[in-house]
Amino acid sequence: ERAAIANRNKADLFICIHCNANNSSAPFGTETYVMGLHKTEANLSVAKRENDVILMEDNYSDHYDGFNPNDPSAHIIFSLYQHAYMEQSINFASKCEDQFKGYVGRSSRGVKQAGFLVLWKTSMPAVLIETGFLTNAEEEKFLNSDAGQDKIASGIFRAFSAYKAEMEGTEVSPDLIVQTDSKEEPKKTVQAKGVTPDAYGQGVEFRVQFLAAKELYPSGHASLKGAENMPVTWVQENGWYKYRSGPFSNYSEAQTRLQELKKAGYPDAFLIAHHNGERMDVQEARSLSIR
Repeated sequence: ERAAIANRNKADLFICIHCNANNSSAPFGTETYVMGLHKTEANLSVAKRENDVILMEDNYSDHYDGFNPNDPSAHIIFSLYQHAYMEQSINFASKCEDQFKGYVGRSSRGVKQAGFLVLWKTSMPAVLIETGFLTNAEEEKFLNSDAGQDKIASGIFRAFSAYKAEMEGTEVSPDLIVQTDSKEEPKKTVQAKGVTPDAYGQGVEFRVQFLAAKELYPSGHASLKGAENMPVTWVQENGWYKYRSGPFSNYSEAQTRLQELKKAGYPDAFLIAHHNGERMDVQEARSLSIR
């Protein structure tokens, strides 16, 4: 119904604001979602949890064209509705996450894609903002405070103001521009203490990639909180610092580390594999490692 209201009023932008939750108390940070295919199981689980509320509505099947939130294939179908507005949606979502990180001072988990029913059939750019995890004690305290709510609201407003100016072709106020990847900050090119550059060896190696960011974090940084008791390496690719744990010559050991990192607050962590320093398919690497 929210999407229908927006469509009837010919809205130019649809913003849905939520608080996140997790079975673990470790995850923290903001996320902004746009409609799309679920790239990870974690994204799918968030979408299914949010979509489950429609089961409480009367005649929900009639209202949502027979959509079943418990059917994974249904999410793929309705995710295609927002394709026409994907570029603008991602643009605004990125501005939100930039403001949350640079202005509000929160930990940003980035822009993600998933099939949210609330974004379904919106005839305009649309995003769903997860402002933080109520299951994390520190974030719950922040989100329940007047100051925290004002700060989050201000971040969203600043992102909207910058987006509106950009869409209308007017000058964006310098005050609204957040420098999240400034070339003037030498710390981003200096090796961080306790977090070392990755180095590839010979043979098959497995690693767990658990985080990507625009800056190089030092050991003890809040974004690395869940990995503080394990060695962390990084590589820089296309302007992003990718944080990894490993290497492992044994697939089972890599899987164990993957589960540890997911439980520690990195639900989007995934395995990668290399052979003599060259990236290869994980299953192919697994087969090669046991020959």
